[in-house]
Amino acid sequence: MHSLAALVMKSRSLAIAITVVTAIVSFLFPPIIVLSLAVITLLTLRRGSMEGVTITTAAMVAVILLGFAMPGNMQTSLVIFPVLWLPVLLLATIYRQTVSLQWTAISTTVFGVVVVIGFYLAWDDPQAVWLDVLEHTRPMLVQTGAFKDPAQVDELIKGMARIFSGVAASVMVILLLCGLLMGRWWQAMLFNPGGFRREFHALRLGPATGWLMLAMLGLSLMIRHPLLIDITTVVWVVFAFQGLAMFHGLLANVNSGLVWLSLIYISILLLPTISVVLSGIGLLDTWFDFRARRPGTQRK
Repeated sequence: MHSLAALVMKSRSLAIAITVVTAIVSFLFPPIIVLSLAVITLLTLRRGSMEGVTITTAAMVAVILLGFAMPGNMQTSLVIFPVLWLPVLLLATIYRQTVSLQWTAISTTVFGVVVVIGFYLAWDDPQAVWLDVLEHTRPMLVQTGAFKDPAQVDELIKGMARIFSGVAASVMVILLLCGLLMGRWWQAMLFNPGGFRREFHALRLGPATGWLMLAMLGLSLMIRHPLLIDITTVVWVVFAFQGLAMFHGLLANVNSGLVWLSLIYISILLLPTISVVLSGIGLLDTWFDFRARRPGTQRK
């Protein structure tokens, strides 16, 4: 990672090439898209917004030109890159100006909420739109052999369509935050060793955000309005990052800390629903500040 970050900083042309190549490779392995977001973040944090704009614009032009050589369905998929690159540029600028991971995370959450609201403004019935989109996954679901009755596939697709606005926005928020965190990590690794570690370990979204989350959760359970549920899903996801920050902070100076952190990440990869529990822990941390309660830590 150090070598890749150094290459990004070496020249503008290399940075553009890495941004585009990692984005294209993400067709084969989607998480790789985070690397392209990290490149934009690193350059924006280190050299300013204009450098970020230059890299992002050049990468978008390159992707458009590459699109002419790709099949129609892949050309359509290329739209996802500007949809992620432009927000990460804006959020990295906020990060640079505020020098606050907390406000950057909150700003990313706000972006996710805006995306959800955008779905409902653009489409009269977002669930119907997602239902049409998810119908294309039916053959793949059937081929898995996990469903003996076609009605089970119907029920799964309908269930996914009901929550997909929130899920889609949440995935965008996760990718953006991962890209921002990786870009900040690269910057610290190159120019301020240990800076990111201290910053991430201290990440807390604040009690006010926690109360807002609790109120939204209660309202969504009572009212059951799809828009409110989708927005709550997006906000809930961000608390998982505070949960991770909390565990990193608590285990930072523990002998077996790396083992425990590895188990946490492996568990999330193998069973993504664990992130729901992680968000709950992160929400509790907004009030209890478990890191400050660690033995030997002075309360502020």
